[in-house]
Amino acid sequence: MSGAQPELLAQGSVEIARPLHETFAYVSNLENFPAWFPGVASMCALDTLEHGQVGKRYRETVHMPFGRTGTIDIEVKESRVGERLLTEGGGLVLARMSVDFAALSHDDTRVEWRMVSRNRRWWFRWLVVPLLRRVMRGRAREGLSRLRENLEREPS
Repeated sequence: MSGAQPELLAQGSVEIARPLHETFAYVSNLENFPAWFPGVASMCALDTLEHGQVGKRYRETVHMPFGRTGTIDIEVKESRVGERLLTEGGGLVLARMSVDFAALSHDDTRVEWRMVSRNRRWWFRWLVVPLLRRVMRGRAREGLSRLRENLEREPS
């Protein structure tokens, strides 16, 4: 299975009444992630690189089943200001998050969010991915809605 494609866990899009550059700045600062994405308890920068810069690293604390928490190290792997942000995390899931941005007008932005697992183990794909999909799809819907609310609530 070494040539297998990453497994899609969840995806979604949202239109936000906020300019592209402000939307990108908010999303690319991953320390904001807990404010809009459910299940994320905290996100802490591990270095002094600018937010949204390739190589920027974070430590994410996530809520897991049965009231437990876990930590995952995340790194920005691709960043094109106003266009795309791509991160990858360690741990069992080996998550890859991509966020694509498009200006719909001067004051409106479309955000397309996607999460995949890079774990290629057959047992993980067979046993864990179906459960993760169910959890992540709900979190994605709620998260994108919160993202819009947070950005549209903030003063310009």
